[in-house]
Amino acid sequence: MMMDSAADPSDNSGQGRAEAPRASEWLWRPWYAKLWWALTLLYWLGLEGLMLVPADHPIFRWFGLIEFGVLIFNPLTVLAVLGRGYMRAKVARGDWVVTSGSISEFEDWKQRERRSAETNPADSRSGLLYLRHIGAIKD
Repeated sequence: MMMDSAADPSDNSGQGRAEAPRASEWLWRPWYAKLWWALTLLYWLGLEGLMLVPADHPIFRWFGLIEFGVLIFNPLTVLAVLGRGYMRAKVARGDWVVTSGSISEFEDWKQRERRSAETNPADSRSGLLYLRHIGAIKD
């Protein structure tokens, strides 16, 4: 029986697996991404231009809307929203695996916390060290 070339594990041509997703495909290439980045640039340039306007100018009646724009046109917000598709593609491809952490990491954290408590004179879990610190035991 003949095997399909895409399912053949000995095939090293690289055609069996999809190409790794590129961040630019989600962060810049779509029309809505280009529009959002362009509006973000214009918004922040306009905000800089507001420094030249006197404080009693009528534009400042809209200051609540201007403040709301800071959230929408914040570059980190744009990056997070547009990068969501990239992260989903990366996880779906199997490059990154979403985990909730391992038991060994939790045990290591507990052990570090215990050591920190034993050497901290201000922590009541340090025993005699704490009692000396608060003056209950005099040397």
